[in-house]
Amino acid sequence: MENTTLNFSCPPEPKPEQILGDGVVSTLVIICLSSLPVLTILGNLLVIIIIVRRSNFRQKANVFVVSLAIADIAVAIFVMLFSILQEVSNMAWLTDPYICLMAWSFDVMFTTSSILHLMCMTIDRYVAICLPFRYHDLISQTCVATLLMLCWSLPAVISFGLIFGKVHMIGIEEYYSCSSECQFRVNAYYAIICSVISFYIPSIFMLVLNFKIFWNVRVRTRQLRQMTDGMAVQSKQKEHFLMREASVARTIAIMLGCFLICWLPFFVFNIIDPLLDYTISEVLWRIVTWFGYVNSTINPYLYYFRSRKNRPCIYKSNLVLKRSTSCKGHQV
Repeated sequence: MENTTLNFSCPPEPKPEQILGDGVVSTLVIICLSSLPVLTILGNLLVIIIIVRRSNFRQKANVFVVSLAIADIAVAIFVMLFSILQEVSNMAWLTDPYICLMAWSFDVMFTTSSILHLMCMTIDRYVAICLPFRYHDLISQTCVATLLMLCWSLPAVISFGLIFGKVHMIGIEEYYSCSSECQFRVNAYYAIICSVISFYIPSIFMLVLNFKIFWNVRVRTRQLRQMTDGMAVQSKQKEHFLMREASVARTIAIMLGCFLICWLPFFVFNIIDPLLDYTISEVLWRIVTWFGYVNSTINPYLYYFRSRKNRPCIYKSNLVLKRSTSCKGHQV
């Protein structure tokens, strides 16, 4: 495939005040953005502490939760803080290109790692709910270790490997030659490949699995209702299991919805911007980028605090009702 260099003139570089200005609104924006890494670090640290103190770390699902929390803390420290500095100063003082490449490598690596962790947690949830009797065989320690290695090694390759190899610059060298700021622009090939690996494949995969989970919950809820209708059981027990089934479906929908709301705009822009000769404004880019970062802030609340009162016993609910009342909870 032949590479062609884009022909475009150097656009005027925006000054810091052109993006945020010096008024009250810009001050409020900086304050709000500065609160996000604090909330992200505190929320994810709390998740780690709770899991470790309750001795639940040996549960396979919680290994993914802790690793996700570490990835999201890294997003707060290495990505959000750098982006806040960029909002304040436009990074005009940063002239070392390797430090700039390092910063963007951290950005791509940790945000991609966070997304892949969500995919692994969806796999774990799918097996636990839809294939409960094969859970310990399918989600073995080797499988967990392999998935965790994938969550960290693949983002490292497409970030540090490709960015320091300057693969993203091929064909758009003129853009970087006329820009003195620490701005990250990629060619169409890099944008498409990395977006497909980092977002579109995991998203489609999660959509399919979550649809199967929702359908499985719906079918089993109907079966459970029929089963309890034909048995002399207490109505409270019936409502208990039906509420658990419905809770899982609602939680899954909220998790996936928030993930797509946060990341879909960024990855749509990421592909169409090179195709439109980089005409998307810097303000829009920063808005959709921060929307993606927010997913790391809300992850601990979505994936732990919402589910800790409704830890699903779904993978045992297809047993007889008296056995399912002893379900000790597969944690999400």
